Amino acid sequence: MPTVISRCLREDESRHLALGVLWLFRNRPYNLDWPISAWPRFIDAAAGDEDALADPHVAEEVDECGRDYLMEGTRHWLMVSSPNSPYGRTWHDTLPLVAQMTTAERQALVAFFSHLATTSIWGKDRSIVSANALLTGRGVMDVLLIRTAAECIEITDALHALETRHPSEFPPHDVAPVKNLLRDIAVGRRSPDTILGW
Repeated sequence: MPTVISRCLREDESRHLALGVLWLFRNRPYNLDWPISAWPRFIDAAAGDEDALADPHVAEEVDECGRDYLMEGTRHWLMVSSPNSPYGRTWHDTLPLVAQMTTAERQALVAFFSHLATTSIWGKDRSIVSANALLTGRGVMDVLLIRTAAECIEITDALHALETRHPSEFPPHDVAPVKNLLRDIAVGRRSPDTILGW
């Protein structure tokens, strides 16, 4: 890892290498730039739903991102894993990776990601902000970049729609911990600083 980070810092063309390191921890898919309520519609389209694909904006996004990436990226961002992952790496693989790192290793990556965020090509990349929140042990709201209780409820509703409409891709037993935690935070039963499994 020190060699990889060193190369990323020395060579401008190593952006893809830096992305690979970042995506081990967090990767915010493009479709999540849309309103939270629209996320299930993108997953419907990624699953081949003709009604969802009839929306040209949704169809364009699905074509641009790719169906597998859209599905896997959304699962990984929302901290949901599926045994059917075509990439062989899921959110549950991130947890032991973070847990096995020393404090110094986590701090080095936070410094690396923070440095990336100061360059013009990265700017305020939300994947970087989320990865740094994860690596510094901050709560699930910070990791998911949630600002309000209302956003917690919106994501809970989106997760409910996803597990209902696509249970093989968003298994209810994997969705439940995230959904229940966000609901509890929204109504004040749990602290916004609560972490999920790391």
